[in-house]
Amino acid sequence: MPATTRQEQQTEGKQADILGVILAGGNATRLGQALKSGILVRGQSLLERVESAIRDDCTHILLSVGKHQKNQFHSAPNFIALSDSGNGPAAALIEMAAFALSELPQTQFLLTVAVDTPFFPSDFAARARQILTPQLDVVVATFGDQVYPTNALWRLSSFSPKTHERRNPSHRALFSLLDRREWARLDYSSLQSDNPFVNINTPADLIACNRQAELEASS
Repeated sequence: MPATTRQEQQTEGKQADILGVILAGGNATRLGQALKSGILVRGQSLLERVESAIRDDCTHILLSVGKHQKNQFHSAPNFIALSDSGNGPAAALIEMAAFALSELPQTQFLLTVAVDTPFFPSDFAARARQILTPQLDVVVATFGDQVYPTNALWRLSSFSPKTHERRNPSHRALFSLLDRREWARLDYSSLQSDNPFVNINTPADLIACNRQAELEASS
């Protein structure tokens, strides 16, 4: 039997049809223009925390860097870093989907996560797949009434017939893509008391997330 390659060893036992997409192209304007992926929560970067939550479900992970320079993400050797127009998460996702359709044809689903979501649940992909019937295109993370479209499982085939989306500059918010697809909610408020989809936009958010991480570590 021939020896397995390093990539085969890394992907063994993982979902070969799920491609991870970490959305990291935003500007942290209220955090001193810091690169969000490198912000630390309890000593671990946001990028590391998100990767650890989704790595077991994905054979590959795309890192959507927007207009940032790829070399700013030098600490991310395990990702395929891709630039995009920087015109918002919807435009970034459309570009990531186009790459997957062209270069990774075995992909059936895109698992998207915002890089500033330090507590993203590691069981999200498995739970979302249970909900994603053939009639649905997307399962979106929610917590009660709060909807987090950056954190979702998307059926890749829902992008293929909609090439006009790549040419439409109005598609900045992900809700513009959801409006054209059948989608369902995956509500974690019935599964846990703390919101796992909180993100970091301000210094106060960062302080609160560090406190939460400390509490989780001590429990």
